[in-house]
Amino acid sequence: MLNMNDNKGLQSFNMERCESTPQTEVVYNKHLPYSDCIIEESNHALSAIKTNLLKAVFLRDLRPGVIYWTSQLTRYIRLYGLKFTKEDHVLFVKLFYELITLPHLEGVLVEQFANILVKLLKKRELLTRSDVTLDWKPLHKLSERLSYSKMEPMGLEWIPQNMDSKLRSLIRNCRSLFPPETTRDMLDEWRPLLCPYDIVMGKGCLYLDLFLPTLVFDESQQNASWKLWIEEFLTLWKNVRNGPSWEKHFVNLFARLAHNNIGLIDWRPVIDTLFTRVLRSFQLPVGKLQHTTALAQALPMDTCCLWIVSMFGGPATECILKNLKCLIDASESYFHPSNHGRWVTNLSSFLQQLTVKFSARLFRERHKKKFWEPKIPESHLIRDEDIEAFVEILKPVTVLMLYGKLGSLVGSRVLQILAFLKPESIVPLLLEKTYIALETLTEPHQARACLSALSSTLGPGIHGYPEIRNHIIPLLLQCLPAIDPNDLPKSMYAFQFISTCMSLIPVVDCSEAVEYKPGLSEDEKRLCYSTSGFKDFALQFLDRCFMFLESLSQEHGAQSHEHTEDTEHHTTTTENLTKKLLVTSASLLLQQSSLDIYSSCLKRVFEFSTNNLLEGNAALSTASSLFAATVKANPSKAYALFIPHFCELIIDHFQENVDAKTEEKMDKKLLWDVTILCEICYVGTEHLLTYKDSLLEVVQLVYDMKVKQGYMLATNLLKNCLIGWSTFYITEHRSVSHSFDEDPKTYLALDDWGATTDPWKLEISWHVPSKMELEACFDILDRFISPHLDKLKKYNGGLEDLSKEDLRKILKLLHDVLAGCYQLLPVEKKDLVDVPNDSPIDFTSWPVSIVESLPYYKTVMQQDDRVGWRHRIFEVVRKTLQTTLKEHEDDVKAICQIVHVYSQCALMHEGQKALFDQNWKVFSTYKTLMSDPLHKNKRRTRHCLVDRTSLQHSMRVLAVERSFYTNMHHSIMMDLIDMSTSHYMKVRQSAQSLFFHGLGLMPSNAYKHYLPVILKNLDKNQAVSHQKFKGSLYLLLGKMKSRQFLGYLHNWDVIRQTWPALIDAPHSDKLSVAKLYEKLAAKIQTSFNMMAIDVHFTDSCMQAAVNLFNSDSLPKVKDFNTSEATVRGITYCEQQNAQNRKVYLTLVNDLADLYDGGKLTWKHAQLVLGMLSLLLRYDIRPPTRIIKLYITLLLDDTLSIRRLAVACVASIMKQLKRNHVVLWKTVTEITSLSLSSTMCPGDRPDNAWHQFNSSDLPLTKEKFENTVFIDKTHWGYYCWPKHLKTYAPFDKQPKLNRSLAELDDDEVEVQNYFMDPEFVEKLIEYFCLENEKGKDKFDSKRMDLFRGLFRNFGDVFVPLFRPHIERLVQEKQETHQRCAAEIITGMVMGSKHWDFEKVESMWQWVIPVLRTAVANISSETMKDWDQAFGHLVQNRDPRRIHWVLRFLVEESETASPTALVEGSKLYVLQGGIHQQEWRVPELMHRILKLVECRLGHPYKNIRNRVGCFVASVFLYDIKLLGKQSAKRTPEIETLIASLLPKLESLLSEDTPPLSSASSESSVHSYPSTSSILESLEEFSMPVAMAVQEGGVSNLPPALIEQIQNGLKKLLPPGSPIPDISNLSHMQNVLPRDLLSSLAKESKNADDVREPVDDSMAMSVDTDNERSENIRIFKSILKWIVSAQRSMLQPFRTPLLKLLPVICKMYPVEQQAVQAVDEELHRDTRLCLSCFAQSLVQAEDIPDVLQAVENISTTTSWHARYSILPYIQVFVYSNLFAIQQSQQHVKSLESVIFYLLKDEQYEVCQMASVTLSGLIQCGVMKCSDDLLKHAYSLCRTRLKSKKQAAPESVPEGELQKRLLKRHSGVLILSACVLSSPYSVTDWMPQVLMKLSEHLHDPQPIQGTVQKTLSEFKRTHHDNWHEDKLKFSSDELATLTDLLVSPSYYA
Repeated sequence: MLNMNDNKGLQSFNMERCESTPQTEVVYNKHLPYSDCIIEESNHALSAIKTNLLKAVFLRDLRPGVIYWTSQLTRYIRLYGLKFTKEDHVLFVKLFYELITLPHLEGVLVEQFANILVKLLKKRELLTRSDVTLDWKPLHKLSERLSYSKMEPMGLEWIPQNMDSKLRSLIRNCRSLFPPETTRDMLDEWRPLLCPYDIVMGKGCLYLDLFLPTLVFDESQQNASWKLWIEEFLTLWKNVRNGPSWEKHFVNLFARLAHNNIGLIDWRPVIDTLFTRVLRSFQLPVGKLQHTTALAQALPMDTCCLWIVSMFGGPATECILKNLKCLIDASESYFHPSNHGRWVTNLSSFLQQLTVKFSARLFRERHKKKFWEPKIPESHLIRDEDIEAFVEILKPVTVLMLYGKLGSLVGSRVLQILAFLKPESIVPLLLEKTYIALETLTEPHQARACLSALSSTLGPGIHGYPEIRNHIIPLLLQCLPAIDPNDLPKSMYAFQFISTCMSLIPVVDCSEAVEYKPGLSEDEKRLCYSTSGFKDFALQFLDRCFMFLESLSQEHGAQSHEHTEDTEHHTTTTENLTKKLLVTSASLLLQQSSLDIYSSCLKRVFEFSTNNLLEGNAALSTASSLFAATVKANPSKAYALFIPHFCELIIDHFQENVDAKTEEKMDKKLLWDVTILCEICYVGTEHLLTYKDSLLEVVQLVYDMKVKQGYMLATNLLKNCLIGWSTFYITEHRSVSHSFDEDPKTYLALDDWGATTDPWKLEISWHVPSKMELEACFDILDRFISPHLDKLKKYNGGLEDLSKEDLRKILKLLHDVLAGCYQLLPVEKKDLVDVPNDSPIDFTSWPVSIVESLPYYKTVMQQDDRVGWRHRIFEVVRKTLQTTLKEHEDDVKAICQIVHVYSQCALMHEGQKALFDQNWKVFSTYKTLMSDPLHKNKRRTRHCLVDRTSLQHSMRVLAVERSFYTNMHHSIMMDLIDMSTSHYMKVRQSAQSLFFHGLGLMPSNAYKHYLPVILKNLDKNQAVSHQKFKGSLYLLLGKMKSRQFLGYLHNWDVIRQTWPALIDAPHSDKLSVAKLYEKLAAKIQTSFNMMAIDVHFTDSCMQAAVNLFNSDSLPKVKDFNTSEATVRGITYCEQQNAQNRKVYLTLVNDLADLYDGGKLTWKHAQLVLGMLSLLLRYDIRPPTRIIKLYITLLLDDTLSIRRLAVACVASIMKQLKRNHVVLWKTVTEITSLSLSSTMCPGDRPDNAWHQFNSSDLPLTKEKFENTVFIDKTHWGYYCWPKHLKTYAPFDKQPKLNRSLAELDDDEVEVQNYFMDPEFVEKLIEYFCLENEKGKDKFDSKRMDLFRGLFRNFGDVFVPLFRPHIERLVQEKQETHQRCAAEIITGMVMGSKHWDFEKVESMWQWVIPVLRTAVANISSETMKDWDQAFGHLVQNRDPRRIHWVLRFLVEESETASPTALVEGSKLYVLQGGIHQQEWRVPELMHRILKLVECRLGHPYKNIRNRVGCFVASVFLYDIKLLGKQSAKRTPEIETLIASLLPKLESLLSEDTPPLSSASSESSVHSYPSTSSILESLEEFSMPVAMAVQEGGVSNLPPALIEQIQNGLKKLLPPGSPIPDISNLSHMQNVLPRDLLSSLAKESKNADDVREPVDDSMAMSVDTDNERSENIRIFKSILKWIVSAQRSMLQPFRTPLLKLLPVICKMYPVEQQAVQAVDEELHRDTRLCLSCFAQSLVQAEDIPDVLQAVENISTTTSWHARYSILPYIQVFVYSNLFAIQQSQQHVKSLESVIFYLLKDEQYEVCQMASVTLSGLIQCGVMKCSDDLLKHAYSLCRTRLKSKKQAAPESVPEGELQKRLLKRHSGVLILSACVLSSPYSVTDWMPQVLMKLSEHLHDPQPIQGTVQKTLSEFKRTHHDNWHEDKLKFSSDELATLTDLLVSPSYYA
């Protein structure tokens, strides 16, 4: 018989082979004191993994066999790294790749295999394509199945929530192993998805981003990979200019391509485009328009920065640096701390990512170990001058950001990286600012920021800027005053700086070295002399720490230690962090000190400990930690001082105070002494053994005390001693491995400043437990534990009575002793309990050796049965638990203490795991702060490496073997279950917490022991208490954040038992139980993932296992026959599949039986129905009774159950769907057309055949059945796929109308119900009910239900539903309309495979129904019908649904009785046509004519809809790749040409834009809307109602009277009050502006689809020609605004013809805007802003500038004014394209200078603001030429000397001179305001020049005053620095100008 558990063959494994050439290994294992045994241990582990993994695959035991050994491989990698040969590595990758691509693999297993594959492939340098290549297609299929599952939305598949991220990570790691030759196949697969109007565009771009290989090595591979698509995709990306969500995928792809092919691609043509879009992604508010178009999704900064950095090198470097400087200069003011906003996050992210990527590039070029990836050409390496330029560009803004609200973290990190790049540029600046900040008392935030930044840059500064060493000691001394208990944040940063210094610098006095080192330079000598100040600093620092501790003591002095021990003291995070940093900095100082300095510090610390007495937990814990840190630095010296002293004090105290043991309160001095002694013993080392007797005497004395604090401190002291003697730990943490006390003649400590270490050369000193120390541990066990165990035995036997406090004392002692010996005492592998296991695989893991590696360990343990200590303690404690539960059940504290003892007995490591997680987090933070990005792992501080080694040891301690399950483990878990259902809450909580923790550590099948016991408490036939019942529910619930819990456990056997038990449990009226059930239901819902029933292994997977078996490195397993194993595996797999299917059906039937029993409460009934809904699957039909159940529940009285039933019945309809015959054909086979070889997206000859063509519609049966329908909207737009999915002819498809005999049982059940008229009538009645008022909306689940019905059963149900549909559409209620929309939509969608007769018959009665529905549409149901029509035509060939398309267009062309109906028609038309996208150009032309005649419609809601519709019509008027062979869609030019003549009247000079010509108001002026509503609340509602109804004729008389009374108040005095009772429309009475305000019109939306609320706005314009033109203009504005977000190319050159009109109508004064036509001017402002923000192609910029120039010379000053804000935003949005051409800049200059002299004051002021912005963003420079020009203009005389009197100067001449002089002042003002937060070199002179014109005539005087005032405001914060740039005379003059004169002067 085949024995699959035989591992004898492992002994024959060749150990040398595995360790000969490992791929990688964890270097820190080499530095462990037991590293020798790790080699053998890892080899044995790898053998076990490979052997048992192979067995599991051959036996097809996917779960638990393969999963268990996969987790063991993960454990192996975590402990040892990739410590196996390349051959093994390749075989593992191939095997798991085959496993993850198994068909229908469940999501949880995909996650497991994805995780291990990522670990295996993460280190890309280890495997090349020559080692292994992976096929991309299986991974693509897997991603398609899980990420875009068609079953998950239907509730037939449940996929883990984070599956997408797991798969994407896997693909990224596999990508380098895809052959480059597969690129063409990938393009053929995903190019057809690139339809930018379809949602699949994002999917296609994502796949291209994830899969396309970009790592190639030679030109042939380049030609076969990225050269196939780079030009095409770059052109596509550049031509899409509105920031769609899928743009990021192209950016990711280009960035990766650039990164992998540095120097091989010329990126210069796209540099400007990239920087323009990065600047746009910042979303900065620019100019006076102050409107930022929110991008759909900003570009990812990390990949943008990667792309930018990868383009460095070669000819592109200059261009990149130039653009980068321009980008930073343009956004510099937004970095200032005073300019805080939402953009700060984007800016800081950009800076951080840019510096990180730049440093990574340098690391790759200069320091990274070379491997197989392509080398960067020498010509494209980054030069030193490039680094310098890069640093200088980023330095100013980084320093600015440092002082911001978010800058202290990001800014410090950026400055650190810049300091590594160019320390001589960064460090001096930071030093200067730090000195100033430390001397400034009023701005502590600057000190904090500078200290944080300096801490980060200290490391690179020491290595790259030696001058910083001279500043360290002065800075340390200057930091001491910053340690202030009253300013914790400042103290925290001071401690951080000190600790950073101490970690890098030996605290050694080197002054003597000057005598022995004659070769020292003068700087080194001065530095050596300065180190003599280390001792003074150290002592002063300790004094500051003591002061801090005393402050803590005073703060908490009122709280005695006894009273606060159990009282939670809430401290802030800052306070806790500050205390930790205090101890850390002191510890580092002492560890880094020489013996002389340490001795002085030790003396000072000892004096403080003996002469002071601190109170309060905070002070006591922090002080004791400080003393422990002191001892840890030199235990031998410190122990001799501390331990004898404090032991003597404690012993003397007990001798002098006879009653000390019986006192109720512990003496404060004794508490202080014992706490210090306890804490200093924690550091251990062998020196502690010297004081063993004294310490144990102290322990005995303090333990015997009555007070609780006493024995707790005693047991803690004992625990610390045991830990120090029995564990491995590192004894020194210096920055170098050698001592600092070497001979100064040969050793200079300066050489170790900033020292870094190679990870392979750490030379760590460990404490290794000696034999004497181990014996000492067992002496403690014999001395303390044995007597107390005897006491407990007597207590258990009733021979001795113990008080509650004595019992707790003993239990506390047992717990702490076990915690101290947790590594010493083993868990005996005896009394093993059988764990039921159905798998034939061995689950015995390998042991991890730690203390067992000691050569004398076995000798020590074999004496006196010491191995059984843990078991003996457990047996006694368990009996104690039984006794306590029996006699003292109310002793909650003792029982909780027993729970803690149990944790130590079973080695659950609960506390150690939490401590390890915390330490790992601290290490990760420290590693990040101190990492060198240029060298990474090659240069790290020794502290960091030592800490990581210590964590590696801790990781091994926690990695104990869990494969055995002893009786002790079993008893503990069973006792925990019993205590988890205790009457007392604290006992339950404590036991449940440990049970949940232990559940994850025990063998996976151990739950089979626990689950029956727990479920027994839920048995309704058992008499169970409320607490026991609730505790059992908590055990099933598990930890709230854990996905593994007994209520689910992702196991068929578990849920088969658990779910019915939960439902059948007895009902409880307790609120807590009800909430528990809700939590369980919610957790099951969120954690449930579909579990496989049928598992199938592929041949390729088995072949991968065979390859693993045949490899030379695999140990040969005795008697293992692969053929026999394969046969047995097939049988086992079939049995498991059958068993899973049986369990599934049993579970479903059990749950159905419980529901059908009719005895469940409504909560339990809902829960069981929810469970049944989770069990619906796509691969197995549920029993017929389940189908019947959910159909009957459609008529349930409970709303939630009806909703669930609708979703489930829709899912069942999906299960009942029959497969249709599919044919895969090429386009040539369908049409006989030849396809073009070049990419040409859009209209082409080869895609016209499946567009809508009214002359070639399938109107006959023959033509309909012969037409090949292409339903996918995206196919054919970009290109055609190789093969199209089409359907076979109708006669080859499944039969539609079938008799009952032809239906299966499930289908018969469905048909019987839905053929019942009463059932259908009741169903419709329920669907017409209102569920939540105002919140109901179109239900897609109901639509899916009807879709499934009509798809599966044809038109058999139509006669039953048709009368109801015809009745519903005639109703006015929104619920009836919505129900009709859902049924019609489902029916039409389900008719996809009906034959022609059925389809035509359906449309013959559906079209009239739809016509009635549209006529009766209301504002509430408009969105419902919009969704309905959208679903009707979505993913349907327009020829298949031509009936509804024609109906939509023709219906909109017919006249409508009301504006609401007309607007509704347009709304649903847009919703339907929009889904057809590019395939209905003929209809688009008809629609354009339709909407063009409505552009001037008098109703606002119609105009808004028309404006959005125009944007939709022109959505497809683009050229993606710059070429288009055919153009069938409407073009913008045509519409513009027809509209311009109508808009010419708006440009007439006699009608100013702010006149009331556009308004429908009468001659009277009315109050504002807000004042009306505030003063007349009772009137606004009737008017709004009247507006909504379109008239007042049907209103009640009372409301009519109320409206007329309101009119009396609103109309001007003396105006006649009209009688409105007979008026049909309110518009005949109220003016348009008032009426529109009262109607609460919706604000404009940015999307193509206008919100339905706009239909409520029934404002109307009067019918005269000018008003009609203005209404047309309003519609155009709406079109442009909508196009900004919807069109891929929102800017088109023809639109420039509208710019003069927009500028003419642009509002100049806000007050005038609200007084005349608020709608017009709001839309004009928004339109101009959107127009200005459009990205413009470089070839179109001259046209824009020409239009600007033309407008600047127009006669309308409003237009001249308005073009200036446009210039501001336009230039900023297209900054880099404009800067590339000097001609563009000159054109802008000429316009600005011309308008500076404009005769209209507002225009010249705005020109100055615009000039300031252009200077600020770098388009124009404040050059000497500009200033000379300004000075010359300022010297213009207003009158000559000969003209004595002003009146002698002609008025026109004087005005010209004044304008000329004013223009010069405006230029100077613009220069000043262009630098709002800095003082440039030229600014003092300019300010002085401005001051000369302070007394000039207006408006010059006002301009100067405003400029000076603004200068004062923006420079106020940094004036202490800015004023240094002025001379004393300039400063005096400026002070006179800026400071207001005193009132008393």
